[in-house]
Amino acid sequence: GLKGKGKASSNNNTVDTPFKIRSRQRVIAKWKGDRRWYAAVVDKLMTKKVYVSYMDGDHDTVNIHHVMPMDHLPKGTQVMTLEQSLTGSYINYSSSNDTFNMRTESGRIISCDLAQLSLTAETAEMAVEIA
Repeated sequence: GLKGKGKASSNNNTVDTPFKIRSRQRVIAKWKGDRRWYAAVVDKLMTKKVYVSYMDGDHDTVNIHHVMPMDHLPKGTQVMTLEQSLTGSYINYSSSNDTFNMRTESGRIISCDLAQLSLTAETAEMAVEIA
């Protein structure tokens, strides 16, 4: 599990978990529909939950431990694109244009819209452990 207990405060717009979670921050968050993790933006912080807007337009309330800032996603994490179903290793993301870069299995580096980013539950939970 995650180290320590996260403390949250809705007064100061940050939440203490293993990560600092802020309002409007780009994160990856678990989607209850299929347990995969997708790119999202933090809309509202609550005591142990975060209300997020996924990049594809969905919204949900997510357990604080199922949210990780995009800038903590470890380089080399196995990621997938939704449309082309390409698998590869994560390189980085750009908050200015909401894209991420990945190296495909064939070695090509491609840039994709953050709405395309997907991680399996196992991969995401491993990434949270090592971040």
